[in-house]
Amino acid sequence: MLSVGDLRRAQHALLLSLPLILIFNLFTFWDGIVIYALFHDCDPMKDENVNLNSPDQLMPLTILKLFRHIPGLTGLCISGVFSASLSTVSSAVNSLTAVTMEDFIRPYCFCQRLSESWMAFIAKILAVGYGVLTLLLTFIVANFRGVIEASNVVFGMVGGPILGIYSLGMFTKTANEPGTMIGLMVGFVVNAWMGFGSYLTKHHVPALPQSTAGCPVNSTFSPIEFVNTTEEVFLEGGIEALGLAQEEEKYIFPVYKMSFMWFPFIGSCVVFLVGYAASFLLSYWIHIPDVRPENMSPFVELSEKKDSENDLSHVSNGHTNIAMVVS
Repeated sequence: MLSVGDLRRAQHALLLSLPLILIFNLFTFWDGIVIYALFHDCDPMKDENVNLNSPDQLMPLTILKLFRHIPGLTGLCISGVFSASLSTVSSAVNSLTAVTMEDFIRPYCFCQRLSESWMAFIAKILAVGYGVLTLLLTFIVANFRGVIEASNVVFGMVGGPILGIYSLGMFTKTANEPGTMIGLMVGFVVNAWMGFGSYLTKHHVPALPQSTAGCPVNSTFSPIEFVNTTEEVFLEGGIEALGLAQEEEKYIFPVYKMSFMWFPFIGSCVVFLVGYAASFLLSYWIHIPDVRPENMSPFVELSEKKDSENDLSHVSNGHTNIAMVVS
């Protein structure tokens, strides 16, 4: 949107991207439905013949199962998934580097005297640093129950508070910089507390019913092996049941049981409410400049115009009544 030239084209670019994003998300959800329909009676996470280590491996396994008879298609699909991930990471690294350069480094006086070649060298160093930070985050993500949970927790800690900041700027005239920063910090802390608390408690997340009834059975067992296997299964089942009972008895704070899908919404609400309250209280000590109507949301701008027109009409009516009394 920043590269198209003007506001009108940026708006068109945003409107054109919305249906494409919607179609992409629909296909993504449909992939999940197909995977569940394919493995609903033979869960690869429970099947000893497959023995997956993570639910994130279900998608590559599905690609191998469906397209292994077509030469080259499995490699094309899996390489497409990895290339999409790499392109997302590279664009995020470049964006972080650009924001850091323009908002935190370039404004300083000593940086303004540096040549463009030196600034480009600093930008490359920053890009490498952000890349290393991304690699370090993968070790943290590996401890979560899946990529979806990890990405939503991280996005909830950052994306929700940012949405709250934009909402404060677009829909209120009371918000000021110190109050908004207080709301941002409180929202970030609340989301981090909920996210990492949910990760540390590892509460049980109910899933759709799954079984191994449809898995192929190996019929080469001898009777002795069958008895031993049955005893092992019985012992493992008893240990699992005991573990589930202990988990049920263990008290978990209700906030930690909340779905990670709510984290962005909660973060934005906390930033909006705390930022508005803090800005209102600080306005008694800090001078807040008047906000021009064109810098507000169109809905707020229209309401401000109507209020100003009503005030003018009341003033004019008051002057008319005074003139009639005087006459």
